[in-house]
Amino acid sequence: ITNKCNKKCEYCDFPLLENTNNISRNNINFLNEIFEYSLKYIISHNLNYNIGFLGGEIGLLPCNIATDIYNIIVKNIYLKKQNNIGFYCCTNGLLCKKYPMFLNIEELDISWHITDDEFDTFYPIYNHKCNITYIIIITDKNYSKVKEFINKNKELNIIIHNCYDIRNNSKKCDIIKKHRIFNWKECSNNSYFFSIDLVKNIIHKCCRSYTRFEEFNLKTENIQKAFNGKLFK
Repeated sequence: ITNKCNKKCEYCDFPLLENTNNISRNNINFLNEIFEYSLKYIISHNLNYNIGFLGGEIGLLPCNIATDIYNIIVKNIYLKKQNNIGFYCCTNGLLCKKYPMFLNIEELDISWHITDDEFDTFYPIYNHKCNITYIIIITDKNYSKVKEFINKNKELNIIIHNCYDIRNNSKKCDIIKKHRIFNWKECSNNSYFFSIDLVKNIIHKCCRSYTRFEEFNLKTENIQKAFNGKLFK
C-alpha cells in the first residue's frame, strides 16, 4: 500500500526506488474489492492464510488512508478465530508511534523491524492489545549491538534474521550462523506467498524484494491464479 520509506537500510532495496508513492484515496474502493474477493476465496477453499499490510513504511500513509486500513482490519479481525485467517502489519515502528490505534486491535500481529540506528535509543511499547514481534536483521557490523539489545530486552518477543545483502551482494553474517538465513533471490524463487501491489497495480511473486522478480497486471484472473500457485514460474 506504499513504497515510501523513512529509512535507508543497507540490506533493503526500497531506498533505491524512484517515484515513491502511497496508495491513493481513489484506490481504497479497489482495495476493498480485492480484499473482499480474497477473503471469500480463502474461506470458500478452506485455506490457511495470513494477510499483511506492507510498505515501504506504512506509517507514512496519510491519516485518512491509515484510518481506512484500520477500519478494514477491525471489520475482519474476527476471522482469525473463526476461519484461521491472520492479519498483520509490517513497520519500522513509525506506524505504532504515529497511529497508536493499531496497537489496540486484539489479534492483530505487528512485525516491528528494529533498524540499526535505533539500538541506542529504542523503547518498546508495553500498553497494547495487539501481538508485537520485534524483528532484527543481524550483520557483522551490528552484531555486538544486537547481542547487547537482546540481553537488555529479554521480555520482548524478538526474532533475528541473518540475511544476504541484496543491494551490495555481501555475505551473510559470519559471526553467528544459527539464525534463519534469508537469501532474497532464493526466497523469491521458492516463495509460497505473493504480494498485491496497489501502488503499481501489479502482483509480485515475492513481497520480500520490490524491484527484482516476476510481476503481473493486477486483475481478478491473476489473483485467482496466484492463489492456485499457477501464476508464476
